[in-house]
Amino acid sequence: MPNPKHVLKYFYQILIISFLILSCSEQNKNNQSNQIKEEDTTLHLAADSIVHGVWQPFLVDSSWSLPEVGVIPNYLLPSAGDTNIWSEFDSIVRPLEYPEGGPGDTTLHVVPLTVKINPVIVPLIMPEPQELYPMRSVTNANYDIQYLDIEQGLPGSGVPELAMDSIGRLWMASVNGAICYDGKRQFVFTKENGLLADRITTMLFDSRGNLWLGHAGGISVTDGLKVLKFDGEFSDDGDITQIYEDSKHNIWITSAGYGAYCFNGDSLVLYGKDQGLEAFYSGCIVEDPLGRIWVGAYDKEPSIISGDTIFNTTYWGPLWTYIEFHAEKDPEGSILFSTYGAGVSKVSFKDNKIYDIKRKGHQAYVVQTSAVDADGNIWLGTETDGVMCVSADHTPMPHFTTENGLTDNTITDILIDDYGIIWVSTLAGGICKINPHGFEHHNEQQGLASNTVMTTFIDHLGTIYAGFWPGGFYQYENGLWRNFYDDDNIHKAIILDIEEDKDYNLIVSTHGYGIRKFFRTHPDSNSFYGNAHYYTNVIPSGLTYDLLIDKDSGIFITDYSTGIIKILHDSVFWFTESSNLPSASMHSSAQTENGDIWAASANHGISLIRKNQIKQITTREGLLSNNARWPFVDSENNVWITYSTPGLTKIINGNEDSMIHFLPEDGLFTGKINSITEDNFGTLWLATNMGIVNMSHNGQSPNEYQSILYTPADGLKALDYMAHSGTIDSNNVIWFGTRQGLDLC
Repeated sequence: MPNPKHVLKYFYQILIISFLILSCSEQNKNNQSNQIKEEDTTLHLAADSIVHGVWQPFLVDSSWSLPEVGVIPNYLLPSAGDTNIWSEFDSIVRPLEYPEGGPGDTTLHVVPLTVKINPVIVPLIMPEPQELYPMRSVTNANYDIQYLDIEQGLPGSGVPELAMDSIGRLWMASVNGAICYDGKRQFVFTKENGLLADRITTMLFDSRGNLWLGHAGGISVTDGLKVLKFDGEFSDDGDITQIYEDSKHNIWITSAGYGAYCFNGDSLVLYGKDQGLEAFYSGCIVEDPLGRIWVGAYDKEPSIISGDTIFNTTYWGPLWTYIEFHAEKDPEGSILFSTYGAGVSKVSFKDNKIYDIKRKGHQAYVVQTSAVDADGNIWLGTETDGVMCVSADHTPMPHFTTENGLTDNTITDILIDDYGIIWVSTLAGGICKINPHGFEHHNEQQGLASNTVMTTFIDHLGTIYAGFWPGGFYQYENGLWRNFYDDDNIHKAIILDIEEDKDYNLIVSTHGYGIRKFFRTHPDSNSFYGNAHYYTNVIPSGLTYDLLIDKDSGIFITDYSTGIIKILHDSVFWFTESSNLPSASMHSSAQTENGDIWAASANHGISLIRKNQIKQITTREGLLSNNARWPFVDSENNVWITYSTPGLTKIINGNEDSMIHFLPEDGLFTGKINSITEDNFGTLWLATNMGIVNMSHNGQSPNEYQSILYTPADGLKALDYMAHSGTIDSNNVIWFGTRQGLDLC
C-alpha cells in the first residue's frame, strides 16, 4: 500500500507544476500582441555569445573526399492524369463565290412590309438592391473560374444571355427578369418595375445607352427613367431571339418563325416569309463590312438583306449547315456563325473565303454562342462540352468544362469585358467568370502523388518541376505531369528543394533519402540517363531546406540541424559552430553577384559569408527579427529577408549597412511571407499565409512600392504556401506550391 505522505507529496508537486503551466500559458496569451518584441529580446540573449557585425574567419570544421558513387538508372514515367483538357481545331477553306443573281441584284425579291408603331410608355420603377454572397470557385477548379448561382442569391440558375453597360455592370437575362449585378448586389427588373414581361430572352445596350429587352412576342426599351413597350407588332408565340444595332444605328430584331424586323426610330420594317426571306425562323443577325445584314436561321442557311433586296444563300448549295444559333463579328469584319454539329463557320470578306472550323479528332458538336477577344482568339460556348477556344495562332488552348471548374457544360452566352475576363452564362449553373490570365490549380486530381507541394523549380529549358511531401518530384511538360522513379525509392521521398548545376544536372534534396544528382542526357534535352545518390552517411539530410549552386559551381547545402555543407568536385566541406557559425540550425541561403552568401539561421539572424570570412547580422545591426527565414536576391542585386513573423527587409544592392523595412501597417502586404519570386517585369510575388501579394514599384522611387493582394475570393486554392514554393516560367506565369496543390497566376 502506498505511503500517504508520498501520495500527498506527489499531489503538491502536481499542483505546483499545473500552476506554473497555467501561469506560463496566461503570460503567453497576454503577450501575444507583442510577439516580435518579446521574441527579439529572447533572441538577443541567445545571440549574446556570438560576435556581431564584424568579420571573422570562416573555417572548415572537417572535410573528406566523397566515395565513388555509382550511377543508378532512373525511369521517367507518366503520371495517372492529364492536367488540362486541350482543344485543337482544323479548318476547311473554301472560296466565297456568289452565283449569278447574288447580293446586289435588286430584281431578286419584293419590297418588305413597313408597319407604324405606337409603343406604350410607363415609368421605370427602380427595384431594391439585394446583397449577394461573393462569387466562389467549385472544389475541383483547376483555373481561376468563379461562379454566381442560386446559392449566392440569384433568382434562378438559367441565364440565356449577358450584356454589360457603360460603367461595367453585368446584366443577365432570366425567366425571372433582367438582373443587374454590380459585383456585390443585384437589382432585378420585372413586370412590376414596368417591363412588358418577366421572362427575358435577349438583351442589347444600344449606342445611346438604352437597354433593349426581348420577351415572347414583345420588346421593352428603357433609358433608365421610362419604359417603351412594343407589344402588338410581334406575334405572341414567337420569341425575340436577338436584338442588334447596325452601323446606321438601326435596331434589328429577329423573331423565331416570323423573320427579321428593322426599327428605324419610327417604323418597323418586316423581312419575313412573304417577302422572300428563306431564313424566316430567325435565330441571329449581324452586319458585314459592306453594310449588308446576314440573318441566320434554325432550319435554313443564312439570308442576306441589302436595302430592299433579299438574297438567300440556299441557292448556292450547302454553305455550312442548316442551323445557325449565333452570329459574331471579329475585328477584321469576318462573320462567325455558331452552328449545329459543324463547329463555327467564318465568312471572311478580307480574302473572300469561308473557313469551316472543326474540332480536331472529335465528332460533330454543337456551338451555341461565340465571342472574340482582343487577341483574336475565338471563344466557343457549346451545348454539352463547355467552353472551347480557337486560338488566333492555332495553338492548343485549354478547354473549360465541369471537370476543371465550370458549373454547367451547357453554355448559352459568352461575353468578354474590357479586362479580358470571360463571362459565361449557362443553362442550369448560373454564370461563370473565367480569368484566362489568372489562377490555375494542379493537385491530386491530375494524378499527382500528394497535394502538399514543398518546392517548385524551373530549369534552363523552361520546364517546371515540383517536389512533394511525400511523393517524390515531378516534371511538367506539354500538359502532362511525369514522376521520377529509381531503385532507391525517390518517388516515396519528401522533396525539400530542387536546383540545377552548371552542367544542367538536377540536384534534389530530400528528407531522409540523401541528396540526388540527376544527370541530363543533353543540355537541350528534358530526359536524364541516371542519377548519383549522396547517402545520409556522407551528406546529412535531415531537413535540408535549401540548396544553392554557388559561383564556384559547388553545391551549397544549409541544413536545419547540421550547419552548412559544401560539395565541390569530389570533396565535402562541413561548417558548424567551430567554423564561427552562430548555430548549426540553418534555414536557407542566397548569393549576390559578388559571390556573397546570405545564410539565414534560426534565432541568430543572417550569416554573411564572403570568401573565407563570416559576419553575423542580427537585430543589433538592423534586422526586424533574429528569426530570419528565406533570403532572396532580385534582378537588381537587392537582398530581401523574410522572417518567421510578418515583415520584410530590403538590403539595397547587397550592402548590409543599407536596409529598409516593410511592415503590414505600411499597407503593402499582410501575413507571414513563405516565398518570394520575381517576374520578368521586376515585380515581386510574395506567398503569404493571407494570400499572394503582387508588389511593384510605384514609379516614383526605387524604394517605394504598391501592392495587390489576391485571396481565395480571387480564385486561390489555399493560403498555406510552402517555402521556396514560387517559381516563374517562360510565359511569365508564377507557380506556387501549397498544401492543396499548385496555384498558377
